[in-house]
Amino acid sequence: ALLGQAVGEVAALTQGHADKKDAAHFLSRRMDVVSTQESVRNRELASMRSETEALLRQVATRAAQFEQYEQGLLKDLHAAEYERQLHVQTVHEYLTEMSFVMGMPGGEHGRH
Repeated sequence: ALLGQAVGEVAALTQGHADKKDAAHFLSRRMDVVSTQESVRNRELASMRSETEALLRQVATRAAQFEQYEQGLLKDLHAAEYERQLHVQTVHEYLTEMSFVMGMPGGEHGRH
């Protein structure tokens, strides 16, 4: 009876060892799968990060181009305003001069 119990215990230990070995093997395979999935996810994240950075660079470039365009427009606007003021001043001076000439006795168009 003692021998039978010992054989039973050895069989149980052997089975337990086999079960643990199977469990370890399963866990090892599961870790490989998880590791592979993680690698794929990391590659996807790296790809998304580089795409996002590329988009941000495009946005920054466009913003800089727009700012240059806007500055050019403002410069043109200031130049146009300066030209307009110069024109108004020139016309005013011309009209002032003409009214002075017209009002002079003996002037070109003055009355005698």
